[in-house]
Amino acid sequence: MEVRTDQFYRSAGKALQDQRLQRALHNATSRFLGQREAAFAELPNGELLRVKAREIKEETCRRLEEHLDRLERSVSQAGGVVFRARDGEEACRYILELALRHGVKRVVKSKSMTSEEIGLNEALERAGIEPVETDLGEYIVQLAGEKPSHIMVPAIHKSKEEVAELFAERLGAERSTEIARLTRIARATLREKFLTAGMGISGANFAVAETGTVTVLENEGNARLCTTLPPIHVALVGMEKVIPTLEDLPVFLKLLPRSATGQKISSYVSLITGPRREAEADGPGEFHLVLLDNGRSRLLQDPYLREALYCLKCGACLNVCPVYQKVGGHAYGWVYPGPIGSVLTPHFVGLRQARDLPCASTLCGACREVCPVQIDIPGLLLRLRGDLAGGKRQPSPSLPPGRGFRTTFGWPEATDLLAPWGAAPWGERVLMALWAAIMRSPNRYRLTSRWVSWLQRPWVREGKIRRLPSPLSGWTQNRDFPAVARRPFRERWKELSAGEQGGGRAREQRGGGAEGRRSRGVPQSPSPPAFQLPGSENRAEEGMGEGKSSLIQQLERELGRVGGKLHRVRSSEEACLCLRELAQSYQVKRVVRWNEAPPLEAVEIDRAFEGLEIEVIPGSGEAPERLAGAEMGLTGAEYALADTGTLVLVAREGQGRAVSLLPWVHVAWLAADRVLPGLEDLFARVGDARLAAASSCLTFITGPSRTADIELTLTIGVHGPGELHLILIEFGRT
Repeated sequence: MEVRTDQFYRSAGKALQDQRLQRALHNATSRFLGQREAAFAELPNGELLRVKAREIKEETCRRLEEHLDRLERSVSQAGGVVFRARDGEEACRYILELALRHGVKRVVKSKSMTSEEIGLNEALERAGIEPVETDLGEYIVQLAGEKPSHIMVPAIHKSKEEVAELFAERLGAERSTEIARLTRIARATLREKFLTAGMGISGANFAVAETGTVTVLENEGNARLCTTLPPIHVALVGMEKVIPTLEDLPVFLKLLPRSATGQKISSYVSLITGPRREAEADGPGEFHLVLLDNGRSRLLQDPYLREALYCLKCGACLNVCPVYQKVGGHAYGWVYPGPIGSVLTPHFVGLRQARDLPCASTLCGACREVCPVQIDIPGLLLRLRGDLAGGKRQPSPSLPPGRGFRTTFGWPEATDLLAPWGAAPWGERVLMALWAAIMRSPNRYRLTSRWVSWLQRPWVREGKIRRLPSPLSGWTQNRDFPAVARRPFRERWKELSAGEQGGGRAREQRGGGAEGRRSRGVPQSPSPPAFQLPGSENRAEEGMGEGKSSLIQQLERELGRVGGKLHRVRSSEEACLCLRELAQSYQVKRVVRWNEAPPLEAVEIDRAFEGLEIEVIPGSGEAPERLAGAEMGLTGAEYALADTGTLVLVAREGQGRAVSLLPWVHVAWLAADRVLPGLEDLFARVGDARLAAASSCLTFITGPSRTADIELTLTIGVHGPGELHLILIEFGRT
């Protein structure tokens, strides 16, 4: 694929002049940051959880080859096939050969930055195979012949008017700027693609070495369709996505959605372990895991830059970066934009090709503060700048005494200063040498500050410099430059410190110091608690104290927050009446149901539809097209998680994946004693290994499917169900 990272400044200049893009970027990044902050505020010990996530990533990278070998064995034992691709060319060739061998003409793809990285779509098209991006934002940019502008919202740069024009031109749809209408057009168009595709390709957020499970997080339902309906599922995964055990997974499931979109958990989390089992109702007959290196092993060998491999691709660093907030993703010229892209892209395409990107940062440190695994992105960018500036690491700003020739004024030898910037333009080298000489001497820095404060006066307006003269004019071409303060910070700090010291002595004289507080019996601040993984402490006591009733109340509240609805029934008659009313309210003509669902054994389902012209069909043995024509799908649920409003569904004999996915209304049944506090309790209840071994696919469902890919307007029912109802059975076995 085309790489244009050497045109960053030209592209950035165009972006800065695009007022519509500026508004879109401001709205998107500010909203995501606000949602992230609110989500983390509700997470107990969130910072300690970030520490735990980083520790897992660090340990995994130290023994990466061992974990990859274990992952390969686990996938093979589950019936899957693993291919290790050294580069993008090998990965594309393997997928193409697989598709051609099976006569595949159409491939449906869920969002995957890794497939963008290797140019998979272009390779498929050259072979005469139609690749279809199914994430709404990705679909929009594919139709427009563009690349994603953001990791999470690929079409952030598109207005609803542009999308309407695009759909009219490319799909023959009626022009409409109503976002819900545009979403329905995409749903209808892509549904036919899902039903006729010969292969589904997904990425993976995590790959669990212990069980061979790939985990996919999404909101729209398109990834579930890509991994359920086609006969072949290929998961294209960067080798750094491996984690050791399922016990590690809840840590990341709590962090990634909060960092990416401000959700407690994504609408859909799919845990996929190999192809469908022999007795399972649906799912792909073949599962292939393509583990991509493509330079990652080289990055792993650098003890400093390897930290970039910890990245979860959440996009939080983009949202907080003042550079990305102004120029958007396309200015970076390749797949990975923003601060983390400025680290990864030079490694993948070459530092000389991407020489502008490490410098496309203010080094403010905000990206490090929001990163869910605490990657030191500013430090990595400085390291790359040092590599770029002459092929060697930049020396420490404070050189030992006696290094280099010094004049009578104490200035370092010119060649000594210019050496670190040997690859830079001559003018930049001179300016950097001058800057370094000034910064190495407090007296020179103090004197220079006074001169600059005096010299800048003709250009200062309201504390800002809007136009600097050449050769410094580039600094103010697209932004205002802050004026140098008339009174240096050092002077103000000295005065402030002197005042505080005086006040401190007065307090000590009045007995206000630490000894005075102890003598007066004032309680001291407690020591910070030792680290403990949130949710793991006193799990049994938490369950006993919570009580079933309060858990159900929490479940009802959280399910309502994500757009679902809880119905509590205390008899078979109430259950049938509830189902009948739901069917009538949605004008249902066809219902598809799981063949087996333990909570339904106590309910006579047929009675619910007596006198109504409703066809009830089984979920097994029916063509996907027939299932897709049903307005309502009935399933059981294994568990519900009260803290997020999440339903846990397991695919097995008589319980297919598509029943909860294809109809517009999903109605799930659950026994009241199967409500658990949260993720940790689920994994502890069923056991790590058994959780994955139980099925080829476990699905966590939190509300109906949703998207905000068009002007960040929340729209329900983009690919999966638009309605979710949970009927809680509080009779019988409870």
